[in-house]
Amino acid sequence: MSGAWTRLHGALTELVTRRTVHLLVIGVFVTGLAAAGLSRLQMRTGDDTLISSSSKIYQTNQRYQREFGGENVLILLTGDHSDILSPGNLESLQSMERGLQELPGVRSVTGPGTLLALANGSPEAVNALAEASKTDGRLALLFPDSRHALVVVRLEGNLTVEEQGPAVHAVEGLVRSHPLAGVDATVSGTPALGSAIKDSMVQDMRRIVVLAVVLMTAVLFLVFRARWRLLSLPLALIGVVWTLGVMGLVGMPLSVVTMAGLPILIGLGVDYGVQFHNRFEEEIRRQGSRQEAMAIALNHIAPAVGVAVLCTTAGFVALLLSAVPMVRDFGIQLAIGVILLYGLALFLLSSLLFRTERRVFNRGTGGGSPRLDRVLRWAARTAISHPVPILLLALTAAGTGLYFDGRIKVETDIERLMPQDNPALRDLRSVRDVIGGTSAVNVLVEGDDLSNPLVLGWMLSYEQQQRARHPEIVWSTSPASLISGPDGQLPENAREALAELPASSRSSALSDSGRMASISFIVRPMPATALDRLVRSLTADLRDAPPGVSVAPAGRYAVLARSMSSLTQDRGLVTLAALAAVVAGLLLVYRSLLRAAAPVLPILLVVGWSSALMYSMGITLNPLTAVLGSLIIGIGVEFTVLLMERYSEERRLGKEPAAAMEFAVGRIGPAITASGLTVLAGFAALLLSDFPMLRDFGMVAVIDLFLSLVSTLVVLPPIVVWVDSRAPASMAVVDR
Repeated sequence: MSGAWTRLHGALTELVTRRTVHLLVIGVFVTGLAAAGLSRLQMRTGDDTLISSSSKIYQTNQRYQREFGGENVLILLTGDHSDILSPGNLESLQSMERGLQELPGVRSVTGPGTLLALANGSPEAVNALAEASKTDGRLALLFPDSRHALVVVRLEGNLTVEEQGPAVHAVEGLVRSHPLAGVDATVSGTPALGSAIKDSMVQDMRRIVVLAVVLMTAVLFLVFRARWRLLSLPLALIGVVWTLGVMGLVGMPLSVVTMAGLPILIGLGVDYGVQFHNRFEEEIRRQGSRQEAMAIALNHIAPAVGVAVLCTTAGFVALLLSAVPMVRDFGIQLAIGVILLYGLALFLLSSLLFRTERRVFNRGTGGGSPRLDRVLRWAARTAISHPVPILLLALTAAGTGLYFDGRIKVETDIERLMPQDNPALRDLRSVRDVIGGTSAVNVLVEGDDLSNPLVLGWMLSYEQQQRARHPEIVWSTSPASLISGPDGQLPENAREALAELPASSRSSALSDSGRMASISFIVRPMPATALDRLVRSLTADLRDAPPGVSVAPAGRYAVLARSMSSLTQDRGLVTLAALAAVVAGLLLVYRSLLRAAAPVLPILLVVGWSSALMYSMGITLNPLTAVLGSLIIGIGVEFTVLLMERYSEERRLGKEPAAAMEFAVGRIGPAITASGLTVLAGFAALLLSDFPMLRDFGMVAVIDLFLSLVSTLVVLPPIVVWVDSRAPASMAVVDR
């Protein structure tokens, strides 16, 4: 033991065994700070959680929404046109549309009542409007068929889901207060869906956290044989509170992705606690004296778990390479969390264990090997005796998985990742069945004079070209198409025709300055990858814009498509980065390539095994499962590092490689199993989520963690023993 570690170890032991009250006071103080941070924690679902605020598409979308507004709330009216536009209903409809226009958060309202008000609502105007909708594409959206009419409420631009929610609820209330005789009204659209999904996600995560705690309690009772076996669980919950508090203090938002980290952190907190608890229990039985037991336990387990935390943190930090901000926040959240949880286990848990220990043991006594110890020893002994078939089978399965990895289906249809029985989703699909599509992909056009007939001609040609080329586009609008005739041609006096449009119609497509214009395409529902291809195709055809005119894609769906595409494309890079970061960390600690690679290889095999199982079970990749590789590398390497550390300890005591490994598995294997199963329980709670995205994430994580445990206890032992028997110098431990 080095002099530096001797001094540090002495100070640590003194702090843990004699300063419990001080540690508790510090813990209460930090918890108070965390509570203050919690009050500042906000859930954010804006575009800046999907894509970097410095990216061109984000900045273009910000400008677009400031000028033309944000998402549309759709009010679908179902009934005969004669009923919808009857004198009594028309009066109520016009009153409703005027009230909608005055609601906070609403930018503009376009509907039959608004248009008829401009025409004084005469019976002739009513009939003319209904008839014109059959041939005039500009009115087709408001009268999609003979049994429906549509009111389009455009919200203010750049609103988050949290800000859209009150506006949507206000729209719903106003529609209910203006009933139409013989007509049903359905309020839908992406803002209504987003608000409902956000509320559902919060409720879902609360239930998952409670379920995770229940499952972890059951695991600790069944697997972890120790007094005060549940002590690590409340401390893990405190660690999660600390993590959320830090997020609030530094301004890091809570998102749909970081919410999934809560059960993971609870599991990891219990994991670290179990390791410290298990080693103290072992030493108290061996030493008899709690003072000596704690000193020895800290001497061995603090550095071992510290190395594991280093690896886990490195794996999580690799998520910073993702192009998606909420995934980067996820990595930071987990990295902060594991460091805080390690500190809680090292200081507070150890001190509480020391203070609550009142048993007296004779030195060297023990209760004999429990059944799990014997099973794990037998598995290690069998694997060490048959290294070749074990490794061949492991490598073959991993190679098979890597072969099929590129064939795993990627699910990027956002709606398929949501609860399918959600009423808001059902309403959105009902509206879409009538009008064909509810998602808008926009193009922002900027220039000095966009009302110039030459520019308007290009816009109309571009719009018509895209509709002919892409059958998934069901409707479109631009300043040019607003004034084009039924024959699809611009009028001779195009500039004057544009100026004569109603202000509400003109402002939806052309800014007051005439320097910004919107070309909007309503598209059918499609996966985000297909939507991204459509956006890229629309963008490629913008190169023919007239001189002096700049064009770029905009709108929330363009941002969402680019974000989802980045998630799946970054998957391999993030996984490799996590692997490299973990190996680099182990090299820094062990200063031996073979010793650094040994703990990583079994978990690297798990990545291949996982792909094979996902392909065979038909599990799809989604935004969460796409980043699971780095998480499993970070978490799984902890198990292998802990076993390696205990093996090195036994080797230093003079045991031969096979005997040292068998003894190490028997001693720390049950603790690794217990802690691994608690982390697994955290992921398993996600299996009961209402969200398919979270369920799939939980299922793959449970499979991967189980395979990581198997690989640690069965694959790692023969690798280490084989290498150590032939090149002992490469496995020697340097003084840390």
